[in-house]
Amino acid sequence: MVCGDNVSADDIQFRHFPLGSTAPLIVGAVQLSNNEANAGSTYTIPLTLSNDGALKTGSLISLRFSNNTFVPNAIAPGEILVNGVPLSAGGIISNSGTRQISIITPVNLFNNQPVSIVINSGAGLLNPMNAGNYRLTVWTSAQPAQANSPNYNIAAATTTVTPATVTLSTNALDTPADYLLNFNLGNQGRLSPGSSTFTIKFNSPSGVTHGVLNGVTVNGVKAAAVGDEGARKITITLPVPPGGMNLGNNAAVTLFLPSPIVRNPKRQGNYTISVATSIETAEVASAPYEIPFIAGRPIPNAAKDFDRTNQSKMFYHGGAWWVTAQAKDDTRWYLWKFDGAAWEKTILLYSSSKVRPDCILDAVNNKVFILLPGGSTTYILRLNFASGNWTIDAGYPYTISGFSQESDHGINLARAYNGDLWVFRIKNSKLSAKRSTNDGQTWSSEIIIKSGLHNDTGLTDAVALTFEGSDYIGVGYAENSAKGSIYGFLRHKDTDANTVWTDETGAIPQFTGTTSDDHINMVEYNSTILMVAKTNGGSASTVNTALLRRDSDGQWFQHPILMSSGWTRPLLVIDASHDALYVFGTREAAPKVGEMKRVPLGAYGDLLAAPIDTIFANGADSFFDASVPAHPVDDAMNLLICNGNETRNELWYRFFDLGPTAAGSAAKADPAAPRLGGANPAADENFEGVTVFPNPFNPEATFRFNLPDNLPATPVWVKLQVFNLTGQLVRTLVDGELPKGAHQRRWNGLNDAGRRAASGVYLYRLHVGEKVFRGKVRMIK
Repeated sequence: MVCGDNVSADDIQFRHFPLGSTAPLIVGAVQLSNNEANAGSTYTIPLTLSNDGALKTGSLISLRFSNNTFVPNAIAPGEILVNGVPLSAGGIISNSGTRQISIITPVNLFNNQPVSIVINSGAGLLNPMNAGNYRLTVWTSAQPAQANSPNYNIAAATTTVTPATVTLSTNALDTPADYLLNFNLGNQGRLSPGSSTFTIKFNSPSGVTHGVLNGVTVNGVKAAAVGDEGARKITITLPVPPGGMNLGNNAAVTLFLPSPIVRNPKRQGNYTISVATSIETAEVASAPYEIPFIAGRPIPNAAKDFDRTNQSKMFYHGGAWWVTAQAKDDTRWYLWKFDGAAWEKTILLYSSSKVRPDCILDAVNNKVFILLPGGSTTYILRLNFASGNWTIDAGYPYTISGFSQESDHGINLARAYNGDLWVFRIKNSKLSAKRSTNDGQTWSSEIIIKSGLHNDTGLTDAVALTFEGSDYIGVGYAENSAKGSIYGFLRHKDTDANTVWTDETGAIPQFTGTTSDDHINMVEYNSTILMVAKTNGGSASTVNTALLRRDSDGQWFQHPILMSSGWTRPLLVIDASHDALYVFGTREAAPKVGEMKRVPLGAYGDLLAAPIDTIFANGADSFFDASVPAHPVDDAMNLLICNGNETRNELWYRFFDLGPTAAGSAAKADPAAPRLGGANPAADENFEGVTVFPNPFNPEATFRFNLPDNLPATPVWVKLQVFNLTGQLVRTLVDGELPKGAHQRRWNGLNDAGRRAASGVYLYRLHVGEKVFRGKVRMIK
């Protein structure tokens, strides 16, 4: 009781205040319209006031919700009702930090009266974020003793995050990259700083750093993260203030994983990343991101300009590969060294950006001759090799006067068995040459070998050969596309006068339904001349790329490589260790990729049906103007191929392991490249090969193969593909990792586009890791 003096009335007044009931307030079972974690729900809270717990209008009822319940700081009064009556304006005090709501009752409530408090879902309350049993606490101004409700259950959230979009700083194979993931939490995905986590899982070909990870951010704020290399998983904890954040339902999230935390997959394909949180635990796959097929890699600071294929811009000597290439930074031509592992730019060859070198190695004398043809002047260099380095001999370069290059139709250099140097070109419909008998210091006048060609321009290549006991220089030519244009060959005996040439062009089988094109490359091996050429193409039955062969007896033969359309700028290399021929070319259709076929020497009839391997590719990049060594290769040197990447103005290379190396040496081959030579992998005792049943088949064939227990690793990457006889891919049946054991795949005769393939013979190829199995299957109708 409180008393006070009323001066105006000259009396004393008093006020008696009840101090609250000592009887308990009873809280009944709380009802939720949605009991999932983080859901917006309508709460119905039944109360029973005690026998002295009456509340007049304007009295307080206070509620405190359990941990991780979200209580907004502002609630519209109409969203809360007391015994069905909405609160009046200003009738709510809410506090997000204490999770407390104080209600000013809009009606009188009597002793022992049941009371129903309804908090509509529109008030913005969110259920606790974790599944479990919870209670809320209630007290009133009449009954200040706090009373707890019975437990009410919160079930786990069933919503999920949205599929993430993935952005990579680089999509190169097997390369560390920055990963940026953007997604939204789901409708019930609210997270709490310091306790909530994100889980990111990567596909099996990806690599994840193990242990504590630095530099990871969530929405730009640094966050604690741990990597699990074995599970390819990263767990990220939502950072706490200061700088941290609460993330509400449907919140946008950006996760940043800096390089080198994640390493891109080792194989091409479309990949996804799974994302989940500690609240929305169902893993959701991201939108696919592409790791394109990449074959080859750039030579540091080397430019693409490498035309043409009748010029060889590389050679092997002194335990290393040497390449004449243009530098990107100053556009000058240098000699580059490759030891099988690293590149080094060595001596400057020439300062002009317009020359197109052609190299002829004189290995016995530790010399190399490098032709430097240009649009106005042509030069010749001679380099000497000593103590592991090349130097330009005194007096060089010498000028080859009056013998400039016509546009991009490169002049080529050849060296006869007697040591004489020759240069050849086609200009103004004439095949001509010059000859030097003193290592290029002086040259003859121009020698007109043949006039009246079908086109002003064309391409030449030349080799030294022995025929009927005499040594010759032989020059082949390919006229640029024109009516009647053809391929030709002439030879000159070393001891004859410069103008004496024997023309064998009439013996060369030309191609039906098409004409020649100015694409030619020649090699000589064991008195056989091989000339690869591209035609002007035509119908599906027209030869596009072919091998012209001159046997030691002077007879010429023709062997198709591709029909209709296919390669530009084809090339040849002889593998002396394994008696094999490699044929290279660049696809004419975009994206222009570098491709290869391989057949045993002498089995040239198999070229058309030989499978095609892609050796240069990088997404949509276009490649052009490859170069290979003019000399044969073997196990001791392996094989280097270079190709210009037009898209990036880069010079790319592939380094192939041909097989066992010479005693005491170690092969440093491109780890991404398959072994090209060596024994037939089908003979490996670890494998049983492939069986096809039935064969012939109609309408379906089954391919069976076994991955035995003694394989070095599991799972194993397996690719099974079917090709037609022109080498075109028809169907991919397997391209992925498989466990050890027996496997089978069926081919129903459809191609990858879902269309029925024609009846006939098809080639299949099974890759098991680095092992390759080949065979034939016939479809009949």
